[in-house]
Amino acid sequence: MKVKFTDILAEKDEYGASKAMRAFAYILTQDHFSIFKTALNKSSLDASFAKNFSQYSLNDSEKSYFIEFCNFLGISEKVGAEEYIDPTRLIESFLGDLFKEKNVLEAAKFIQQLSSLVPIIDFGTHNTVVRGSTSSGLTRPNELSINLSHALYRLNQRQVIKFSREADDSNPVVLNLPNGKTESVSSIAYLQGNI
Repeated sequence: MKVKFTDILAEKDEYGASKAMRAFAYILTQDHFSIFKTALNKSSLDASFAKNFSQYSLNDSEKSYFIEFCNFLGISEKVGAEEYIDPTRLIESFLGDLFKEKNVLEAAKFIQQLSSLVPIIDFGTHNTVVRGSTSSGLTRPNELSINLSHALYRLNQRQVIKFSREADDSNPVVLNLPNGKTESVSSIAYLQGNI
């Protein structure tokens, strides 16, 4: 995640990784791959890329490896025989770095710092470039995708992090959950930190 690419949309596969980062960022912009929706498999990848990212489609030999790496990196989870986007493990692996100095952050600052550490998620450099090329921008500055919202909600439910809500917060982060509900968050505390 720390590699700086010149242009992840370029044809050249910079460092042998820009093509993968582009594809990871792309599927994280596609809320239909979230849990309870469309499984991540070769045919669903084909259909999704064909719809709005066809110039960057994966070839048949790349698709299987791509799905395996999604699981390996914590971008997806296996539910029964199917794979679904759920970046909970990916996000959790960066929490120690994120909360190194303080164990409570304003939600907007948390998202800003997380997207800097993990550029393939909402508001991250790679995610933003991909959203721009697919015209699938987020509707509000602090509104999160279903995929990132679900991951944060799961971490809150598992008591790895804790959400706080303030009634007078004029700029909360809004989570869009897979069940269609939304939740506003003002600050996030790291409950497993060493501080």
